Formats: sequence, C-alpha cells, structure tokens
Amino acid sequence: MIIVAVTPALDPLIACAREFSVFDAGVMVVDVPLTLRVKLLDELIDANAFDELPSRARFTRELAARTERLRPDDPEREVEALRVFQRVATFSVALADLTQRLPLMQVSDRLTDIAELIVQCCMDLAWQQMTQAYGTPYCGDEEATLRPVTVAVAGYGKLGGLELGYASDLDLVFLHDSSGNIQTTKGDRPLDNGVFFLRLGQRIVHLLTMHSAAGRLYEVDMRLRPTGNKGPVAVSLESFARYHASEAWTWEHMALTRARVISSSPAFRQKIELVIREVLIRPRDAATVATDVADMRRAVALEKGEDDIWDLKYAAGGMVDIDFIAQYLQLVYAAEKPDILNVATLQVLDNAARLGVLPAASAEILRGGTIFRPMPADQPARQHAVGGDADAKSRQVLRISLSMPREISEYSICRSQIGCSACARRMVSEPTSERPMCLM
Repeated sequence: MIIVAVTPALDPLIACAREFSVFDAGVMVVDVPLTLRVKLLDELIDANAFDELPSRARFTRELAARTERLRPDDPEREVEALRVFQRVATFSVALADLTQRLPLMQVSDRLTDIAELIVQCCMDLAWQQMTQAYGTPYCGDEEATLRPVTVAVAGYGKLGGLELGYASDLDLVFLHDSSGNIQTTKGDRPLDNGVFFLRLGQRIVHLLTMHSAAGRLYEVDMRLRPTGNKGPVAVSLESFARYHASEAWTWEHMALTRARVISSSPAFRQKIELVIREVLIRPRDAATVATDVADMRRAVALEKGEDDIWDLKYAAGGMVDIDFIAQYLQLVYAAEKPDILNVATLQVLDNAARLGVLPAASAEILRGGTIFRPMPADQPARQHAVGGDADAKSRQVLRISLSMPREISEYSICRSQIGCSACARRMVSEPTSERPMCLM
C-alpha cells in the first residue's frame, strides 16, 4: 500500500481508493513494482480517469504516445513501455469496472483490446527486426512472379472469444500464405521462409513473455496450432486447411469455434475466416460429436478437477460446461444453420435459441451462468458472481446438460458436489437411474 499525504483536493479520490481497495483487492496491481504503482496512482488522481471511459481508440492513442520514440533495436525498452501501457490501461478498466461505470460485458472487450494492441505491436516489432536482418520473405514458382508473404495471428480461447479476464493468458496461432517452388527472403542474408517464420514466431512469443523492469506482458500458449507443440511455430494457411479437413480431432474443431484473426491484412484475414467457416459448417454425426465432447470434458475434469463449486470455470455445471455446450451446438448444427456460428459463447446461445436448436428458457439459464466478472485467479469466486448464487446457477446448467444427448449428459458432471452428495453418488453408481430431484 502506498501512503499518500492527503490534501482536501484529493479527499474524494483517496476515499474512492479506500472504498474499492484499489491497491489491495482484485485489480491485479498488487504484484507490480513500486515505481509502477506510482504511475497507477497518477492515473487514480487524474480527473480524466473518472471522466473518460476506457475505449480502444483511447488505448490506441496512449500506446502510440508511449512507443513512438522507441528504437526497434532496443526490444527491452519497447517491452517495458508495453508493460507500463498494459498495466495503466488495465488499471483504467478495473477502475471503471469497480466504480460500475463500465458495463460488465464491455470489461472483457476492453481487456481484449489491450491484448490485441500489444500483440500487434510485438508482431510489428519482430517483423521489423527480422526483415532488417534477413529481408522480406517472398514466394512463388518463378523469380519473375514472386510476391511478398503475408503473416497473421489468430487468437483462440478467451482472446478469440472476446472474453479475456484480468489474468488470462493468450492462446495464439501464427499463419502465413507462403507457397510455391521458391520461398525465401530477399536481403543481404537470405533465409528460407520456413526458418524465417520459425524465428519470427519465437521472437513474438519472446517479446510477449520476456521479463522487463516492469514485469512480463502475458503467458502465451501455442498448443492449439496444428499438431500442437510438435508442429511448426507458424503454419501455412494451405497446411492449416488440409489439417483441419482430414487430421484434426473433434476437440480441435471445438477450439476452432473460438478462433478469430486478431492481426492480418484484410485480404488474408478474409481467406483465413473462409477456411475456418468451411471447416465448421461441414456435416457431422451428432452422436460422434457428443461422445467426443464428453470424452474431452472427462479429460478436463481429471486434469483440473470439478468438485470445488466455487471454481466457476471448472466446477461441474460451471463455465467450461457452458462453453462445451455452445461448441457442441455449433459443430452439430452449423451445416444446416450456419448462422449459429460465433466466437462468443453468449452470442452462440442467443443464435441457438433464435434458430430453434436450444429452448429459449435453457439459453437464458446458460447465459446467466456465463456472466461473472473477470477476476484475478486468486480471488474468491463467490465475490464475483453476478445475478445470483453460483450454486443455483451451476445446478441449472447441470439440468440443461442432462437434457442434452446421453453422452453429453453423463460426462463427469454427475460427480459434482453440487446439489446433494447422496444424489451425486447415486448418479455415479446408477447412471441409468432417474435424475435426482436436486438437479431438476
């Protein structure tokens, strides 16, 4: 906690800081260096912090102001500037959140904006460094018709679904459109495009995860790329399409429902979105998808657990179950009703209800189960549930899950402590028995 000499002019602001425990509660600022806390305090005593709501346009201006004078050959200074920007911008979102001036659904939008701007900045910096060293990558079948290569970044998970929280990591996949007999850079030190993309991707991840004086930007997960950690860091769109058409598992298509291009040229973005859409609207056997989704949920339960009813993400009947239901609905019905597709779970539920594949009442219950404030991982979940008791919400989600195909209804949710433990034990030992009243 920073001790400040209180003057009459600061009384309202300091009182506000005390009321919402800005420096000691769930705003994710308690682990920052003292010098950065001073910058955050400057934000708090700035009248504009209360007058102007956080927005992508504001963040864009602030990021440009912090980075415009930095040199690309000094990545540590660049990352430090990005980290300060991230903390200050996140603080402004948290302040608007805690003072209830920013609608709940816009909190994740703004946190996602911050992450996208930082990823774009790291990509631009890495590209500039790589092309200065090795030249721009070109591709084609003949020297006379070579074209420059385009690179894109796709976000998955919470980043792709516009649901980023204060402590979320980033699920990223790097794509490029290099093809042809000739794939190399044009420069004094030419490099095969495959090697160029490998180093480019590694450099972007390094910038995002390296430690600076102001801390680290994000944790980055690259495991959702084709063939996971065994595959190349960056894959061609052609290989990406081929993999998802013939080799990908159902769980990878589940993840693909939340894939969204966050950095690319407009033309390449359109090509990527078309490939993703073609994969998702492919006809699928509903029973097979249900079995695969159930298997995936069991695997998650074994790894993360599901018995803590205050673990709003992984508890049986929690947010993972809702996400899986939305992903199941998309994979099963997108061939017939492509308008169901959306990266955001809430919008999928709305689409499913509007298209008649999910009862409106069930959609409303599921919507309520997804509305929890973004929060640090170490904060008690019960403090952040919105619109009712988390136990009741989870029971309602379980009830909807039990009305889904048999494979969906039986996957691990029966082992929850939600409801009465006697009924939970009965459902495990007698899976064909009548549903317990506590889950009705």
